[in-house]
Amino acid sequence: MSAFGEMGPTGGLDQWIKQCPLVTALRDDLSRGDGVRVALVDTAVSVHQLISRHPGAKLVGRAARLQAVANQGMNHGTLMADVLLRLAPGSLIDSHDVFHGRPTTEPEAILAALSQIRVDGLCKVINLSLGIPEERWDSPKGQMARQMLGREILACYRAGIVVVASAHNAHPALQSAPADNPPPLISVAKGDFDDPFRVDYHPGDTAEFRAKATGYWGILGTTPSSSTATAHATGLICRILGLAPHLGPFEVKALLKWYSTNQIPVPASTL
Repeated sequence: MSAFGEMGPTGGLDQWIKQCPLVTALRDDLSRGDGVRVALVDTAVSVHQLISRHPGAKLVGRAARLQAVANQGMNHGTLMADVLLRLAPGSLIDSHDVFHGRPTTEPEAILAALSQIRVDGLCKVINLSLGIPEERWDSPKGQMARQMLGREILACYRAGIVVVASAHNAHPALQSAPADNPPPLISVAKGDFDDPFRVDYHPGDTAEFRAKATGYWGILGTTPSSSTATAHATGLICRILGLAPHLGPFEVKALLKWYSTNQIPVPASTL
């Protein structure tokens, strides 16, 4: 029997595609990203605030040891974790703080976090809702760090880890690192739509995918950003991996691209 049934797809290939489980499964309430461990490379998360919004949330590894920041105010990492848990409430959030209370981070901190995540071998997905602007790489030290970061992302890819990175918000014509490494990672920019389950594929563009760009919490969540779009894309990827944990980065990107092409638009009134 073929994949389409004994006599082929009923109603033709287009109808079969629309009936394919992936098209509807990612929107199903039972699709929760159960057991998928996500490394959130960002600012430290507020455990107390996340648990108050997501009582069943599972914060593991480093995140489980962040009780010292339980009372800190809302921040970038907490907002990204909120998006992830909204789309994939069954996922496990492993927070890796690369800011340590500072307003910016350095390539070396991101590199060290990625290397540790890869060596630990516990996380299936890395969410990088951050990027280093082009001008900060314009030095011999910066260029060397960029090469090392690219090699580490490739090493994560080879280790079977899905890396999702945001394109730089302020420069739509340019990508910031590490999202300028599209083959071994999934690059995401902000999309102009409200559907959290929608992704648009843009081959040859500065970022391969577009996703919902606003969050669900506070004033910062209402500002469109590629950071939030990246978290939405990661949430969908967690849903895919929750259904098929054995998939690798190549298969995940291929399915996300396929899904973006064949997804059924949902009217805003039903979201």
